[in-house]
Amino acid sequence: MRISPLRHPLAILRCTVGLTQQEMGDLVQRAAVTIQAVELGKLPLSEGLAQRIADATGANVGWLLDGNPDAPAVTASGAPYTRADFERHQVRREAQTSTGEDRDHELVATVAGLLEATVESPARDLVRWKLRRLLTSLADDESNGARRAVATK
Repeated sequence: MRISPLRHPLAILRCTVGLTQQEMGDLVQRAAVTIQAVELGKLPLSEGLAQRIADATGANVGWLLDGNPDAPAVTASGAPYTRADFERHQVRREAQTSTGEDRDHELVATVAGLLEATVESPARDLVRWKLRRLLTSLADDESNGARRAVATK
């Protein structure tokens, strides 16, 4: 019988937010093998790493350190933890670490990198079509929001 991979709060947290062990490691500046070792119980979760994970995800550090996989995941404030909590936390962290202009430059660089990476890909046309559709939708949402704001004044 295979042992459940969800036998540590870190594994539960990681799966809740939809990250691989490599992505979680990158998020907290640790190797994927460290994340894996903690999840498998081969390495105890240190207070320092638990705090780093809590800071990066918004999860409750006490919940992580308790090591009880049967206890539900909770936020720093003790509320039930969801992927939406993680996403909100990432937005707040990003806003704290860079200006709007920095984020715009990062976004442009990311999009340019994506387009460059797909030049030789068979999926190039699909990726570009999806990107155009997304950008058009965002622009429509923004202009509709501006119209609504003007109409309510």
